Amino acid sequence: MASGMSIFWADQVLDKILRSEDFISPATLWCAAFNGVGAAANLRNNVITDEVTGVGYARVEVRGSSGITFSSASGGVSVQSSDITFPGAGGSWGTVNCVALLDSLDNVFIYGDLLNPAVVTTPDVLRIPTSQWIVTL
Repeated sequence: MASGMSIFWADQVLDKILRSEDFISPATLWCAAFNGVGAAANLRNNVITDEVTGVGYARVEVRGSSGITFSSASGGVSVQSSDITFPGAGGSWGTVNCVALLDSLDNVFIYGDLLNPAVVTTPDVLRIPTSQWIVTL
C-alpha cells in the first residue's frame, strides 16, 4: 500500500527542522478506514470525509498500548510491524479504499490507498497484514 504525508504533518516536520519549533509526537495514533472516492485527496489536506460508519466499525489503536508499531526508518522507509485488524463488520461498510493514521484530535499524519479495495459486510474483518503498509519519505 502506497502512502502519503498529510499537509498537516509536512508542515509540522518543516517547522521542526527549519524553524526549531517544538513538535510533540502523539502517544497514540488511530487507524481509520475510508470508503469515499475523494478520501485520499481530502486526507492529504487534513480533511476527514467518508470515514466508514457501518455497524461494528471502530478505529484501531496504533502505537499506543495495542503493540501495533512501525519499524525504525531505514533508507527513508518504515513498515508496519504487525497486523492492523478492525472489528468485525455488523453490516455493510461499503468498499473500503483508503486508511489513515490520525491523532486523538483528528489530525491526519499518514494516509494510503489500498491496492485492493475491500467490500466489507457482515461478518467480514478488515485487516491490513503485517508489512503491507510501507511508508516512504
